[in-house]
Formats: sequence, structure tokens, C-alpha cells
Amino acid sequence: PKVDLITRKVIGLEALVRWNHPTRGQNSPGAFIPIAENSDQIIRIDRWVMRSAIAEQARRRSHGMTRLPIAINLSIADILSPNLVGYLGDLLEEFQVPAGALEVEVTESCFMRELEETQHVLRELNESGISTALDDFGTGFSSLSYLRQLPLQCLKIDQSFTHSMLQDPNAEKLTQAIVAMGIALKMTIVAEGVETREQMNWLVAHGCHVGQGYYFSPPVPPEDVQQVIERLEIRLNA
Repeated sequence: PKVDLITRKVIGLEALVRWNHPTRGQNSPGAFIPIAENSDQIIRIDRWVMRSAIAEQARRRSHGMTRLPIAINLSIADILSPNLVGYLGDLLEEFQVPAGALEVEVTESCFMRELEETQHVLRELNESGISTALDDFGTGFSSLSYLRQLPLQCLKIDQSFTHSMLQDPNAEKLTQAIVAMGIALKMTIVAEGVETREQMNWLVAHGCHVGQGYYFSPPVPPEDVQQVIERLEIRLNA
């Protein structure tokens, strides 16, 4: 869940892929996504995630659950694949889900490698009603000129900053600078990796009003999401 740190309400969800292997057990994306990228399986996996996320949106809406946008992550392979925007549009039409119920997240590596194509794809997504976010900001060779050129509505601060900002003065100053920059660009700022109340309070005090992380909830299966949201909002507002 993505949490509004002021109202203490869940305002969005992010779809994350996990592989529950029959002998290896639970595998994080770091264990298998690089292999998928190197073996050209990543598009098949990502398109399965897209379909699953949009189908889950349709299920939530049909059951009268809180209408929250779901974010999905795109790789550079997705950006360069043919008819990505058309594929997403067809899925939204198939499941009768509005484009505003979907958000797309890309990492810095996507636009650094293929700036012109990434610009084109993100603009097409925006024109279709799907909002776009820059994920893991600060981990790559961040360039302010790229931020200026890309059609983005949201900037996500990488969890490495959130984890270290209360112990490392330089990390704290950099996090403050990222928040200020995002606000100046009129973007929503989301802090990833929030694990403590102290981190949440610091973010609120410095103008970052949306957070994600284990302080709120670990990743859970779709069928558990609504219960997690209800319990989380009760806990945060207690």
C-alpha cells in the first residue's frame, strides 16, 4: 500500500511479483528478474503482471472495495516492446477498468538508455489517462535535465535514502533536496522503504506526504489486501 502520511489513509497500491518456488520457497524479484531480463522472458512476465493487476482492479471494483490506483513496474524491454500502450488499453477495455485506475513506474535506467523512446511511450500513456512515476530515484546517474524532459507525475525516493537519512547527515540533506525538487516540479513525492514511525514523522515534517514500506505492510497476496488496508488505517489513526 501507498499511504497518505497526513490523513493516514491508503491512497494506492503497487503490484509486486514474487515467485513461490516448489523447492526454493519464496523468491524475491532480485533472485529471478535479472535472469528473466537476460533470457528475454521479462516481457512475458511483465505482461502477465499487467493482466493480473488489471484483473485484480476489476475484482476489487466489482466487490465494492475502495477504489485505489494500482501501480505496475515497466522494464526497458517493455518500453521498447511493440504496442505496449495498445496492449494496456486492450486490457483496460477487456476488464472494464478506467485508465485512471492504473499507474506505470519506470526506473532511471529506462530513460537513460532510451530517452527519446521512453519520452514517447510515457507521453502516450499520459494521453491515454495512465499516470507515470519515476521509481528508485537517486540510485542511478540522476540527471535533472531528464526529469525536466519526461512526462512524469510522481517521483519515488529510493529506500536507501529512507533507511539512512536519520543516521547519515548527508543522506538526510539529499533526501530533503529530492523532496524540495519534486515539490518544485509539482510532482507527488513517495518515500519507499518506510520502516519506522520516526522515519514517517521526518518525512511529514519535511514535506513528503506519501510513504510505502514495511512499517505499513509487507507485500501480501491480493486476497489479503483489503483486510490489510482496514487494519492499517485503524492502527495509524489510533
